Amino acid sequence: MRIYRVFFRAFFALLGKWVVGRDRWTETLKLDGVIARTPEKPDGEWRVWFHAASVGELESLWPLVERASRRPRTRLILTVFSTSAWSHIHRMSRKLEGAQPVYVGYSPLEGGWDPAFEAFRPDLFVTAKYEAWPDIWDNLARRKIPLAMIGAKPRSSILWAKRILRAFGGAIPRIVFFSFDPENEPGLLARFPQAEVFHGSDPRWDRVFQRSEHAHPRVQELAREFGDLPRPWGAIGSAWAPDIGALPGNAANSIVGTLWVVPHRIDPRSISELEILLRDRGFTPVRTSSPEKIRPAGRIALLVDEMGFLAELYSEMDWAFIGGGFGSSIHSTIEPAIYGLPIYGGPKGQQKFDEISLLKKQSQLRLYGDQDARGADAASDFLEWLRIELSGSAPVDRRTEWKNANQRHRGASERIWERLMNAFGGA
Repeated sequence: MRIYRVFFRAFFALLGKWVVGRDRWTETLKLDGVIARTPEKPDGEWRVWFHAASVGELESLWPLVERASRRPRTRLILTVFSTSAWSHIHRMSRKLEGAQPVYVGYSPLEGGWDPAFEAFRPDLFVTAKYEAWPDIWDNLARRKIPLAMIGAKPRSSILWAKRILRAFGGAIPRIVFFSFDPENEPGLLARFPQAEVFHGSDPRWDRVFQRSEHAHPRVQELAREFGDLPRPWGAIGSAWAPDIGALPGNAANSIVGTLWVVPHRIDPRSISELEILLRDRGFTPVRTSSPEKIRPAGRIALLVDEMGFLAELYSEMDWAFIGGGFGSSIHSTIEPAIYGLPIYGGPKGQQKFDEISLLKKQSQLRLYGDQDARGADAASDFLEWLRIELSGSAPVDRRTEWKNANQRHRGASERIWERLMNAFGGA
C-alpha cells in the first residue's frame, strides 16, 4: 500500500485545489495542524469516527451520532467529504450532548488517512452506503478497528476497494454491514463472505418521527388561515420547475381540492419561475408569507415561500407529490410516508434511497414509469394516480394501514446502536 499512498499524496499535492476545490483544499490542509495538536487518548475513553460522503449520508448517520454522544466516556470524530455537507456537520455538531468531539470537519484525502488514524485513535469507524476507500480500509485492518457501513449496498465502489487492496498488498478490516433492503444482502455476502450482515431500517426514519412528535407553530397558523380552502389538500414538496412542468396544462381544473407548493429554493428568481408555471396551468398563486389577506379571484394554489417546516406540513395534507424526480433526483419520501399519505414523484435518483422500494412494495408510492402507462406522459400518469387515490373505496383505512406499517421503522437508530455496542463497545 505504500506505493498507492505515495501516488495519491503526490496527486493531491499537485492538483488538490483543482480536484476538490480551493476552499475544500484549504480546509483540508488545516487538518495537519489539528493532528499535531491532538493530545494522547486517555485510558478508558472510547472513540467512534463517523464519516459521511455528503449530506444524504450524514442525515442517515446523524441519529447514531446523537446516540453515541450520550454514551459515557465516549468521544467522536466527525468528518465529511463534500463541501455541501461541511456547514451541516458543523451546525449539527454544536447541538450534541456529551463531550466535545475530538474533531469536526473535512476528512483526509486518499493517501493521507494514516496520520489522522494515528492521532485520533478510534475504536470504531462508521460510514454509510458504499463509501469505500482502500486507504481507510487498510488503516482499519492494520489497527484492528472494525468498520460498520450503514445502509450498505453492493455497489462497485466497495468491490473496487477490495480489488485495489489485493493488488497493492493491503488488508480488509472486520466489516459489519447494516442493510435497509433485503435485495442488497445477497450481493454483500457474495462479495464479502467474512462480513456480518444485519437487516434493519434507516435511522433517517427516526429523525422524521422525532419532528412529527412536535407540532410546528407555523404549520398550525397556516392550517387555520387557509382552513376554508376546499379539501382534499395536496402538496408538491421540495418543488422544482420541472415538477410543476409535469402537471397537466389544465391542472387547475383537473386537480380537485387545494394545491400547496413548497419550493426547494425560495430565492426571488425561483419563486417567480414557479409562479409563472402555476399561472400557465390555470392557478392563481398566493404566497403564504404575504401579509395580504384579501383572497384573489380564480383557482388558488398556495405557494409556501418559507422554509423549515415541510416535514410537519405533510401532517395537514391528503396526498403528496415529491419534487426533484423530474429533474436531478427525487427528495425524501419518508416525511410524507409516516403520515400514511399516498405519494407520487418522478423517477430520477430513486436508486439513492432504500425506502423508495419499500414504499413501492406496500403500494404507498408510485413513480412515473412504474405502471404500464401505454405511452402516457407524466401529466396523464399523475392525474390517473390522483384519481385512483382519491376515489378509493376506503382511502382513510388505507392511510391508517400505511401509517401503521411505517411504525416498524421507529427506533431504527437504537437497534443499530445496540448491535454495535454488543459487538464492539460492551454494555
